[in-house]
Amino acid sequence: MPQLIIRTATPEDVMDLLRWRNDPHVRAMSRQNDLIDVASHCQWYKRVLTSSDKLLLIGILAEQSIGMVRFDRDQQSMWEISIMLAPESRGQGISRVFLEKAICFFYTIHHEASLLAVIKKCNIASLRLFKSLNFKKTIDDSEFTSHILQSG
Repeated sequence: MPQLIIRTATPEDVMDLLRWRNDPHVRAMSRQNDLIDVASHCQWYKRVLTSSDKLLLIGILAEQSIGMVRFDRDQQSMWEISIMLAPESRGQGISRVFLEKAICFFYTIHHEASLLAVIKKCNIASLRLFKSLNFKKTIDDSEFTSHILQSG
């Protein structure tokens, strides 16, 4: 079986991320579920790639991009984490390994950070995924739940 590789995002990944983000399932599970236009996405993407408060990682399997994990600094030592798989990569049992490797990559840079995942309550797959990696539920509102992984 091919090795799953994690790398930082590059300018060449911009259109893959737009395609994944505009997928109906991803939009349904997101806080912001409108379609994103190319110009707005390209501006956002350029800011993300140059920001020290963001880290965007791409998963590669068999030379194909399978998805992204994004880390956004919320506070000095708290980062929000999100994962998005390419539609063609869902259902293959790779999300846990992908997320685990992305978190390990993140912690090589930000040793003392805690991670926050904000997950839509109906997103059962993501709830199970983050729970399997020891994220603990902290806040529960009508639509989303928050889960934290303390730095260790």
